[in-house]
Amino acid sequence: MSRQFRLEQKKTTFEKVVVVKILQSKGYGDLLKIRDHLRHQKHIKCENITLCKEEMEVLITGSNKKDIEKAIHWHAKGLRNAGHGGYRINFKVEEREITLEEIVKKKLETEFEEKIKEMKEDRNELEAKWSKNRKEMRHTIDKFGGKIRKQDSKIVSLQKEKTKLDDNMSNIRKKLKTYQIPFYKIGWRRFKQFVS
Repeated sequence: MSRQFRLEQKKTTFEKVVVVKILQSKGYGDLLKIRDHLRHQKHIKCENITLCKEEMEVLITGSNKKDIEKAIHWHAKGLRNAGHGGYRINFKVEEREITLEEIVKKKLETEFEEKIKEMKEDRNELEAKWSKNRKEMRHTIDKFGGKIRKQDSKIVSLQKEKTKLDDNMSNIRKKLKTYQIPFYKIGWRRFKQFVS
């Protein structure tokens, strides 16, 4: 015999999330820098890092708030001191409870945005290659077009010369036909001249 379990309806599951909020900047690149910085920290265990572009927040699941604060402090210190010329940016690190649906939704949104960005970059590369090939093809077509035009004009001039030569040959043939007299007629003429 099997047991039957009653399922509770509409029970939302919450998960603790460490939120890093950027206070002074509105650039999406700052979110990407923080995400990459946190991914490279080997002492921090991050199960999932998602970005919220509207709120300018980085959501990290599966890690400790204290470790994230240290890493963000190092990141801000690096931006201030390490050759960026006093690039100052403020961060606020807090813990929040968020439903799993929101986390998944934000993760999928960031993945789709990154995928779209990659596709746009690939498309731009293909368009650049196509425009380069198109310029090269136009150049070769123009080059061959010029050669073809020259050859066409040569052909026309040669055809004119050929018609002139054909006319000249026909005139010479007519003249030669007038001089083609049988041998006996030539002999008869000379005989007449000799007798007279």
